[in-house]
Amino acid sequence: MVLPLVAVFFFSGGGIGGFPLLIVLPVIGFALLTGFTTWYSVRYRVDDDELVFVRGILSRDVRRVPLSRIHNVAVTQNVLHRMLDVAVARIETAGGEGAEAELNVVAMSEVERLRGRIFARRAEPTGEDRSEEGAGANLDPSGSGRGAWDEAAAPPTELVGVPIQDLVIYGLTRNRSGKILAALFGLSWELTQFGDTGWRSLIRFWPFLDPAWFDLDAGSAGLGTGLSAWLAPARFAVAAGTMIVLLLLLNVVSVVWAVVQLYGFRLTRRYDDLRSSFGMLTRHTATIPRRRIQSVAVQRGWLYRRLGRASLSVETAGSDASSNAVAQRMWLSPVSADPTVAPLLEQAQPGMPDPSTIDWQPVSPRARRRITRRRLYVLPFVLAALAALPFVRGWALLAVPPYVALAWWEAGRRAAGLGWAVDEWGLWLRRGWWTHTMAVVRPAKLQNVSLIASPFDRRANMATLVVDTAGHHDPTHRLVLPYLPAAQAEALRDGLLRRAAQTTFRW
Repeated sequence: MVLPLVAVFFFSGGGIGGFPLLIVLPVIGFALLTGFTTWYSVRYRVDDDELVFVRGILSRDVRRVPLSRIHNVAVTQNVLHRMLDVAVARIETAGGEGAEAELNVVAMSEVERLRGRIFARRAEPTGEDRSEEGAGANLDPSGSGRGAWDEAAAPPTELVGVPIQDLVIYGLTRNRSGKILAALFGLSWELTQFGDTGWRSLIRFWPFLDPAWFDLDAGSAGLGTGLSAWLAPARFAVAAGTMIVLLLLLNVVSVVWAVVQLYGFRLTRRYDDLRSSFGMLTRHTATIPRRRIQSVAVQRGWLYRRLGRASLSVETAGSDASSNAVAQRMWLSPVSADPTVAPLLEQAQPGMPDPSTIDWQPVSPRARRRITRRRLYVLPFVLAALAALPFVRGWALLAVPPYVALAWWEAGRRAAGLGWAVDEWGLWLRRGWWTHTMAVVRPAKLQNVSLIASPFDRRANMATLVVDTAGHHDPTHRLVLPYLPAAQAEALRDGLLRRAAQTTFRW
């Protein structure tokens, strides 16, 4: 807040928007005082088994966070932070939504020291760790039995490095252009709320939104019948060409956005933890404890499948998927070549089978019919929208046969994309026909398995399987399987609950 005020102050000749110096200086002073007070009022220390966080001057807020609950020290550095070699550190726990504590403007050397002390004291070998090859690497080399976080003793092993050309592919598949286009149309709509002046401003940028623009009589008065017949198609072509060029430009913006956000993405492993870092302007660094991973997901869009790529992510206990930055930090790799998928999953979850070897089971054969019926429910609204167009009107009925055929074809693809499997590793679910998504969860991570049956489900003798873990369910990690035969869904639920009861629950 202070830097923009100071900059505007100096470049505006001693005032801001006509406000005198006596008003501007107190505002800058108040901002400086608030920032200093916030920084000065925060203290912390690491005891044997907990992190103690103290905040406040007059009123004290003391938080004690057990080290065993800390699963991430997320570090964020914007451009100014990196110039000053400081950062913002967020302490995230397995059971909390958001950060348990946030340390602003902390020297990077102190951040690394804090991270080292937390993870060194937290690290203890588990039965799962001992079963891994080289599991002893996460112990203190001195043999004291305490965990260690000594980079010299165990330097990080790089698992993933994403080149720029793969980030370009990622940007083309993230649909940023759709969001930007929606924002532009939203701005255009707001302009129309200012009466005729706003409408004229809107038409200046989007002339083909004016019905008169396509009017043969108004658009070609006195130009002759031949030119009049040609003019409307030409204008339609101009409108379509303008939209195509706009979409191409927005895709370029989406690619640039992806490169800036994920530039230099690296995933490394040290001891039993994975560490990801990325970002060109704002740099994010986070730790992903392998034992905190609740589910693993592999996603392949249409372009990814054509280019032999996949996106891999994990959901950890307590991760809040409503935050886009947190969702990004849970990536194993935003773009990974198909041959590297199985080895990377093995690094994240030792012993995990190759997804290509899974024997998938289908959902109910009647799923296609039910999905088609749902698509037909919106047909009257589609016809009404087409009939409202002046150049369509009664011709809208011709859209019915192709719409029904397309709905039947799409329903078949969507039903075929649904599947499930249960093996010694855990529960595997898949969905999607345009974007293929596969998610897997181990029985020890299950918190609840339930069935949902709507009136339509009960009529069709079907049910939807819903699986809950300690994560906050990013949409990619949604563990939901619809259109299962009711008897099969009940047997699957009961089997999963029995397996979960036979395991020791671990965050």
